[in-house]
Amino acid sequence: MEVNRELGDIIRRYRESKSWTQSELARKLRNPSDPTRPIDPSTINRIENGERGISLELFRQLDSVLAFEGEDRDALIRAAGIDDLTEELIIDNAIERTIREKFEASLRLPIISEALANVSFLREWGIARIYLLRVDIGRSIPLFERLISQLPEDSRSELWSIICLDMADALIHVGDLDRALHFAKRSETICQEIQKARRSHHTTMGLARAIVMQQEIACVRGDRDTCWRLHEAAIEHLEKSSDTFGWVKSLYFLALFHFWNEDFAQAQDYAKQMLSHLDCTRIRLDPWFWIRDGLFLSSHWWLIHTYALLCDLLSLAPNVSDTDARTYGDKLDRERRVAFWAREIVPFMPRYSWLRKGADEDKGVTNDRFGRLVRTSYRLNYHMYLPEMLVSWGDFLRRVDGDETTAREKYSEAQAVARTHGLGLLGSVAANRLQMRTARLPKRC
Repeated sequence: MEVNRELGDIIRRYRESKSWTQSELARKLRNPSDPTRPIDPSTINRIENGERGISLELFRQLDSVLAFEGEDRDALIRAAGIDDLTEELIIDNAIERTIREKFEASLRLPIISEALANVSFLREWGIARIYLLRVDIGRSIPLFERLISQLPEDSRSELWSIICLDMADALIHVGDLDRALHFAKRSETICQEIQKARRSHHTTMGLARAIVMQQEIACVRGDRDTCWRLHEAAIEHLEKSSDTFGWVKSLYFLALFHFWNEDFAQAQDYAKQMLSHLDCTRIRLDPWFWIRDGLFLSSHWWLIHTYALLCDLLSLAPNVSDTDARTYGDKLDRERRVAFWAREIVPFMPRYSWLRKGADEDKGVTNDRFGRLVRTSYRLNYHMYLPEMLVSWGDFLRRVDGDETTAREKYSEAQAVARTHGLGLLGSVAANRLQMRTARLPKRC
């Protein structure tokens, strides 16, 4: 009896594209009822023949090893009948339609049309950026790869440098740090070559952003010395280009490094420097500024990042008044209402939002919300911040729910994700939690 032929056809097509047999695919998957054993090849055979469906856990594993793209992933979720993910897709599609409408409207602006009249792939690039904005990494990377394939090795243009940085950004979020570093350095090289012929404000900004992207990679790898060295290297170019957003991003990863090392005072200082730069932000009548940072994003992206991090800092740091914590929480809520595109996952929300809610929220509700965040991250191949969410979930289970066993499972999962993707900073944090060196959480927890 056929359960769903479409589901089986999609899985077979992706398996065959990698030249794997059913047995080879089965060996890459764990049995949900006994994770120490692989799935039986007969299970893959029955799925591909439409004789059985797949669970949410099996979908996650298949998505991880086969890397389903955009519409195929959506079709697979619907065919599998995974209710939680189907509801998310409906919301995602509605938001993406709105963003696309705004993007299409921006293309009709005279200053944009004139500047980019000869860029034939602009719309595809715009769509790739929409997916990146929504951290739908599985959709964005194939589009960026297609654009990059049109890039000659000796290409020297500001547009290409931006596309290389977009690709690096997407690869960082999926956890492919080596490739991300390759494209960040490629963007830096392009800007350096352009500056040999003509030094401009645009390429100086591009050079700063390429260095800051490399700094981000060093941060998530846990390489403190390289992270700070690259911050220092970027400062000259950030100052010359008056690049507010570049400053904020560089300071963000200094603050994040201190936050996870529980140096909350220093992290808070960097976060407040971020706010001072954002207060100076001005929209420039310059199409390249709009292309690089988005026409309608303005400062919302980094305000949300900053307020979310400050909420975490004020929740965890000692001797902080509840009034200060509520103030930044309210500011974050206001920004999120304006930024309709921001997902309810880190870094668009605090890692320790459960501390803000305190005893007012049922423990089961908090656990369900964490489960939803983690499922969404796996669905989107959003690995960079996944260990942060898992560590926070473990802290909640340990300190509030009193469930040490499940807490250790979450820390172990965070450590495994970090190890797989070279996320050394959070790998160390998860290892410390497993050794019972828990974060300094407020006594009220």
